[in-house]
Amino acid sequence: MILIVFEDEGYSRLLPLTYTRPIYGLRLGVGTLLEKILGWWGGRGPVKLHAREYLMEVLRERYPGLHEEPGRDEDALLVNGSVVMDGRAVKVAERLVSSGEARAVMAGGRVAMAYLTRGMLDEVGLPPRLPGPGLRVEEEALTMLGHIWEIPRLNRILLNQEMRGIVGDRGVRVEEDSEVEEGVILDTREGPIYIGHRCRVEAPTRISGPAYIGDGTMVLSGLIRPGCSIGPVCRVGGEVEETVFQGYSNKRHYGYLGHTYVGEWVNLGAGTTVSNLKNTYGGYRMVEDGRVVETGRMFLGAFIADHVKTGIGTLIYGGRRVGVASHIQGLVTEDVPSFTYLHGQERVELGITQVIKTAKRMMERRGRTLTQAEERLLRHLHSITREERERRGVKRGRIGANKS
Repeated sequence: MILIVFEDEGYSRLLPLTYTRPIYGLRLGVGTLLEKILGWWGGRGPVKLHAREYLMEVLRERYPGLHEEPGRDEDALLVNGSVVMDGRAVKVAERLVSSGEARAVMAGGRVAMAYLTRGMLDEVGLPPRLPGPGLRVEEEALTMLGHIWEIPRLNRILLNQEMRGIVGDRGVRVEEDSEVEEGVILDTREGPIYIGHRCRVEAPTRISGPAYIGDGTMVLSGLIRPGCSIGPVCRVGGEVEETVFQGYSNKRHYGYLGHTYVGEWVNLGAGTTVSNLKNTYGGYRMVEDGRVVETGRMFLGAFIADHVKTGIGTLIYGGRRVGVASHIQGLVTEDVPSFTYLHGQERVELGITQVIKTAKRMMERRGRTLTQAEERLLRHLHSITREERERRGVKRGRIGANKS
């Protein structure tokens, strides 16, 4: 039997975060959605990853052992990469595996899982097309990531659930090769705290659980409020609340982030602040698939894609998306297309050559190299997002050329 983790059309509702990774590459709670699925699977058989074609070269590079092709006489368990592999999802998956019967599980109108007996994969396809011949369909109340605004709340829920298995209900675990300075406050009244390997936490930092601090991260006189999941090799200071850092990003200085998602290789200049509450205390609206929709969230920050840079004193309205590799300054009141320089009324397309140079420089500072596959991905994204920039009035040319 082979495990196939697939991606469906739901990725479009999570853009721009999913321009550079499949849905299952997003960090939620302790680790990514894919890591939760693989943790349950436990190596009981080969694994194949399915995603948009333009992502596959980078995925093969990042996950070299997860691209097995199923044999024609092999059974396959298909798991939607949007599924949160919590206790309920594990029970459903185990039931499918143990039954050995061809069946699919739906959740919220999407295929969440499917068990296909030998020869059925060619007929059903990836992502699965239903109804399939001889495929029994069931409905289950599984948790699936469907909308971008669900991330902050779901992250805090998952942190509380998953951290119990690491440190207990209100415990603290600091790995032996990490340094927590005298004077740091670790508050576990609302949940546990984990500080990974090779971390450094400087006084007078206060960390309130639930909080996950990934390997190699530095917290610099920060106020880390409940519900934060900070990935590896980040630099975090100032005030952060119910926020996810995918990894390798910097928010070293003062400023506030609340109910926000920060991708990889992001640098937030000093004083960068995200609003997460309206003056009216009303719910936020966001644009999704071209439509303005109600999120039902009173507290909501920004969603910042990979390679974004902000200037000092940047202020971002809540409920805003900031696209891949954009450079933003000043007051940001609207969604920002990918590869855009934004300052006031100036909107200029960033050339891909300069974007790649900047990415290489930042990655070298963390001992990483921009691979050829990653460079080709950025070039492809620059091309496919051009129409979005044109619709939003982003001009081509030199930054500052139109200033008097």
